Amino acid sequence: IREVLTDIQADSLDNIGDEIALMERRFHQGDTVVVFVGARDESLPQRILTMQHIHFVCLVYDAADFFTNAKANSARSAADPVYLAQLEAAGAQVIPMPKVETYQ
Repeated sequence: IREVLTDIQADSLDNIGDEIALMERRFHQGDTVVVFVGARDESLPQRILTMQHIHFVCLVYDAADFFTNAKANSARSAADPVYLAQLEAAGAQVIPMPKVETYQ
């Protein structure tokens, strides 16, 4: 797991689906890929469909929980019910993550 986590990070201009495609040859039948996603990645459901030999778990956060109101309005949240349904229809196990309150 550590090897894959260090190779697919949110420090790229590529989307998650493309990053996973670049790593595809390193995955084996029955492997599990855990994806943490807050903003919608339109390529991810299609990528999951093309990799049915891999088990995908998507931990989904609401982008609005991490941005100010102005930015949240422009962010396309992965927590949108339509997007969650697309991930599930592609075969992913989808786990909506709760908002974590921080206290100062």
